[in-house]
Amino acid sequence: MHTETLNLTINQATAITGASDQSFVEGSTLNDIVLSTNVTWYASLADALVPQNPIAATTVLTDGATYYAVSLTENCPSEPFAVTVSTFLGTNSFDDALFSVYPNPTFDVVTVRYAKAIEHVSVHNVLGQSVLSDNIDANQGQVDLSHLTAGTYFVKITSGEASKTVKVIKK
Repeated sequence: MHTETLNLTINQATAITGASDQSFVEGSTLNDIVLSTNVTWYASLADALVPQNPIAATTVLTDGATYYAVSLTENCPSEPFAVTVSTFLGTNSFDDALFSVYPNPTFDVVTVRYAKAIEHVSVHNVLGQSVLSDNIDANQGQVDLSHLTAGTYFVKITSGEASKTVKVIKK
């Protein structure tokens, strides 16, 4: 009789979290969708389940469309995460060249800077729950994340009628 030992490793893909309904200015792309991890995008659930026929992250969003995100961990795909998008016409958007959030990742404080006055900053966890809200009323401000646990957060910065959401990693 011959005996062999088999070492079995079971990989589990990183779960995807984020809002399943998101709104964007017309012309936004899949890159603008805010999720908790890096993903590959698919246009249909059938393609996401296989996964086959990925679509480019630079694909322009279509109003009312649902896109399917899948994360891969050591070639093990996650369950597809559906995001339905709404687009709207917008002239009030952030000029990314004049905007910065740093350091990212951070251990405690994040600095937000913009050419125009930043009125308000809010921080949400990956479940969409508000964990911090602050009025800045200046072109630069600091957001203290030191009391939050390590993880991924979404910082929404509002200036006038424009707003921008940025993913920030808290170590």
